Amino acid sequence: MPEATLERDLALERSLAVRTLLGHPLVDAAADPDGFRNVVRHRVWLVDWFEFSCGWPLTVDVGAGFARLVKRRPDPDPRRPFVRTRGAGGPFDRRRYQLLCRVATTVGIQ
Repeated sequence: MPEATLERDLALERSLAVRTLLGHPLVDAAADPDGFRNVVRHRVWLVDWFEFSCGWPLTVDVGAGFARLVKRRPDPDPRRPFVRTRGAGGPFDRRRYQLLCRVATTVGIQ
């Protein structure tokens, strides 16, 4: 009986950590200490689960006091892609979007 109770409690804690990250993809230790503590406790399992189930990376930095779940689509939105002005004029791929964001933040455009 104790093993079943332990497994049930573990599943409950993990589901609570998943719901915390889905509801608030940036968990701050100062703002939500209980949620952050639960995410840290199950971080290895959570990183694997989010990567396998959703393809989303999870970063848990205990020293800095935050956990960040990056929810992203696997492909850019095909309804409104940026289009290259040179070459074949095809839509931006993920790499080009990343370069655009890097340049925009470096220049100070927000």
